[in-house]
Amino acid sequence: MTDPSTIPSVAKGYVATLWAASLIIMPLIITAAVAQEQTKAIRGEQTNYSGIIWTAFAVSLYMLAYSSLFMLIPNLCWWVATFMFPEKEWANMFVRLNDMYWAVVNSNKLAITDLQNSIFMQRVAMSFFHFIAMAVEDIFLVARFAFLGVLYILGPLVGVLSIHPTTRNLFKGWVLSVLQVSLWIVVLRALQALLVASLGNAMPEVGMQGTINSIIFSLVIIFMFISVPMITSRIFTGQNIGTAGSLVLGGAVFLGSKAFGAVNGLVNKGNRAARGAEFADKLGRSGQRFANPGEAKKRQR
Repeated sequence: MTDPSTIPSVAKGYVATLWAASLIIMPLIITAAVAQEQTKAIRGEQTNYSGIIWTAFAVSLYMLAYSSLFMLIPNLCWWVATFMFPEKEWANMFVRLNDMYWAVVNSNKLAITDLQNSIFMQRVAMSFFHFIAMAVEDIFLVARFAFLGVLYILGPLVGVLSIHPTTRNLFKGWVLSVLQVSLWIVVLRALQALLVASLGNAMPEVGMQGTINSIIFSLVIIFMFISVPMITSRIFTGQNIGTAGSLVLGGAVFLGSKAFGAVNGLVNKGNRAARGAEFADKLGRSGQRFANPGEAKKRQR
């Protein structure tokens, strides 16, 4: 599902519809472009009929080989990313992250009484961020696949609109967006390589320090994935698709934090109820002693 090479087959029906519609409006776009040049001629301005003819010819070739041309950039970026940092190396890093998590969990088993102290909430926070860190790459790859899919579907229409001088910038922005989203994986692999190199052969710790290390490491991974679209948007100034990608990833993490907050609220509510019941029980026993002082003295004897 997240492999960009499957985009042409997944979006085949949608792109075929838009491809046919683009061919239908193509003569209208050419006519409008020629009419604009005729208006320039009437005003005595310089015309560029040859530019329209060559652009229309190039767009025709582009439409015929559209699927293959589109996939050149994502496939090239995927190859560069794999060569730069093999995916297997990052899988090994996830194994280390998982080992760090379970080393902390197994070092201090929680009892029911721990629900009323901070140890439990620290463990819940660690588990939450560990879960997000394990899932954020899948979210990232799905978002990348979705953005490329939308760009792939819009490609034929944007290509035909480039024939007219006033809408030619749309095609330029579309090409830059495809390049930017395709480069997400390259930037990601570069950041992953830096993270793995910085950690070296660090061993997981246990206890409170292990809990803190696990949370920090998970947060670093989450931030790394969210920052990738922002970094590429800095490279291609004026393209907002990187910001949109960061918002999608950040929104997914935000929804996860809301779920964590709901669980936290339920736990705190349960703790308050337990403490209230304990207080009521103590109050009830005190009331019995005041109501039956003789019985209390017998118990003391």
